[in-house]
Amino acid sequence: MAKGDHIFVWCGNSIIPTHTHHGIDCGNGTVIHFAGNKNKKNTFVITKTSLVSFAAGNVKSQKEVYALNYDVLGIPYDLPDLVIQRAENFIGKGEYHLFENNCEHFAFFCKTGIKKSYQIEKLIEDGVQGRVASSAYMWSIGVLINNLFKASPQKYKKIRVA
Repeated sequence: MAKGDHIFVWCGNSIIPTHTHHGIDCGNGTVIHFAGNKNKKNTFVITKTSLVSFAAGNVKSQKEVYALNYDVLGIPYDLPDLVIQRAENFIGKGEYHLFENNCEHFAFFCKTGIKKSYQIEKLIEDGVQGRVASSAYMWSIGVLINNLFKASPQKYKKIRVA
């Protein structure tokens, strides 16, 4: 893992993870990502936490974090200093919205300058825009994500966290 990497952990449950949580690796043992706001219940804010804390959210292994490999994915990306600068500019800000401004939108924007969430695009493509998906649907998305990454592990790098 390197400074400016777009990283993620698996969320949901340990049998079939249903979605991923994304952030930006600062390269110094910290991550910038959406996290629960301690001052306001049920709200999220961009914050900087330890890599160990970020990894603790991984339902597959609390000692693993994954870094997307933009070169293999064929997605142009910006230099690490610009990625970190973008991420730091959002610290303390919220405006979380599942369909328009979630953790994947944030990390993808910091890395590329483009706001994008593949998880949400898949939901919209399948006709679930404007409502919360059922747990059965989220389970199927988890299976899809698992199969996508199992078929092409080079699309991400697995990193052990102390």
